[in-house]
Amino acid sequence: MDAQPPTDITEEKYLIGRMKLIFEPVPLALQTDSTRVITSSFRAAVTCRSWTA
Repeated sequence: MDAQPPTDITEEKYLIGRMKLIFEPVPLALQTDSTRVITSSFRAAVTCRSWTA
């Protein structure tokens, strides 16, 4: 595959861009049968902070 690794967006004001980074690999993972289940935690994406339970 000839794709560049994504660059993380660290500023909270760019929520839409962060969400796109999260969802971008989902179709590829499903199409290549790399996974059958996709889960995500959006709290860390929204706040740009690490999240621990």
